[in-house]
Amino acid sequence: MLPDINAFLIQLASKSPLEVGWILFIKGGWIILAVMTIRAMLLIRLYQLQGKYLRKFEYVLLAIDVPKASEQTPKAMEQVFATITGAHQEISRRTKYGTGEVQLQFSFEVVSLDGYVQFLVYTPKIYRDLVEGAIYSQYPDCEITEVEDYTKNIPSVWPNDQYKLWGSEIVLAKKEAYPLRTYPSFEDQLSQELKDPLASLIENMSRIHQNEQVWLQMILVPTENVVWVKRALKEAYKIAGKKTKEEQKTGYLDRILSPLYNFPNWFSWLATGGGETKRDQQFDFRVLNLTPGERASVEAIEKKASKLGYIVKMRIVYLSTPEQYQPARVINSVFGAIKQFGDLTSNSLKPNKKTKTSVVWFKFRSKGKQIRLMRNYKNRSWFRGSKWYILNVEELATLYHFPSITVTSPYLKRTETKKGEAPVQLPASIVEEKAAEIGSLKTELEGLDLDNDYYEQKYGKYRVPKPQNLTEKQATVVEKPTLDTRSDKPEQEAESKSTAPSNLPLG
Repeated sequence: MLPDINAFLIQLASKSPLEVGWILFIKGGWIILAVMTIRAMLLIRLYQLQGKYLRKFEYVLLAIDVPKASEQTPKAMEQVFATITGAHQEISRRTKYGTGEVQLQFSFEVVSLDGYVQFLVYTPKIYRDLVEGAIYSQYPDCEITEVEDYTKNIPSVWPNDQYKLWGSEIVLAKKEAYPLRTYPSFEDQLSQELKDPLASLIENMSRIHQNEQVWLQMILVPTENVVWVKRALKEAYKIAGKKTKEEQKTGYLDRILSPLYNFPNWFSWLATGGGETKRDQQFDFRVLNLTPGERASVEAIEKKASKLGYIVKMRIVYLSTPEQYQPARVINSVFGAIKQFGDLTSNSLKPNKKTKTSVVWFKFRSKGKQIRLMRNYKNRSWFRGSKWYILNVEELATLYHFPSITVTSPYLKRTETKKGEAPVQLPASIVEEKAAEIGSLKTELEGLDLDNDYYEQKYGKYRVPKPQNLTEKQATVVEKPTLDTRSDKPEQEAESKSTAPSNLPLG
């Protein structure tokens, strides 16, 4: 057989590349090509079905404003993320390939427009009540406002004369099993005071100039926890020198022959009067001699695997007019704030070189990267781009939570007053009557009072407040003014930036 293979290879060596390809094709290569073609056609068909399925759903963008005196910690946001996992659906293989059903995604975003910072949530309309209920349960005094998408007026063709763009997807530096630094490690051991990790991020985002924008996007997809937990524990067992249950399983033939394999160990056990086998001694020796860093990694991985997780994809975008464009000044400060979520012994976040729009060589590649990044950001896509990864609810709450009273940035949008609740003993007839009046008012009016807010003047639709004291006056109608974010006069820019509005961007 071997001489035949050698003769075949010698024959191929004397042929041209086209002849070699044809010989391999007729000798069985066509089978591989056919399998690859069928697989590609099935994937294309699956993507078409999934696109058709996703187009059935409407999405809304919600702006979240929290009172200045909020004392909630990131633990509250962890409960919000845990509640939203209720949107997870069990999708069978038949449903996936038959109708294209796919898990719907959420997008939690922090944006800075001309230095005014706003927290946003992009959610399927069918899950709006789930999201609002989860947030109100932990932040009862917050305000949630539906707004228009701030990305819709940004060009999709790049490069262009109106804006310059820098962007990238944010990925993990190590395997997803290793966790990020989470909020418990930001607490002072003596005073038990939380040093809010988002304070520096918000401060840096609020320092951008007029005609500059910074977008930070975190796509979340509820997922089946069993699969990623197994992967994480496998990594922990690998560090500890231990096999998982799947690796310990043996086949039918191995079980039959196991007495022969283990006979020397049994004989040694009987001859010495019992005791541990050499294999067990080696395992215990490995576990007991783990370095402090390895032991900490195992504990961190197991802790991460003990909480609910999401499929995650993160993106960052910096936009500016050509005159103001300074990515080094803006991006370095923002990524400096993001670096604090990293741990050298565990995991950290970094920009993905493959999706980063700045290109050192082959400048023509920058155009395609900019177009793809902006398209994926606008679509809130978790299919396209770099590979997604898993973060648990504690990590997500560290990366995205509403600022507490310790964050004092003047350009962060807050609610100004605390909402009043309706009396408990209010007669049901009055409640129904007032609710009907408010409902009819909401449908008849183009928009409620937007409080002359910076962001809402541009994007606001209407506010959906929590139930208030029904004796209060109904909201008055105001016409929604239109604002141009770009000012033609430097004096107007300086004046608008020097003094923060009483109510900052959204909600």
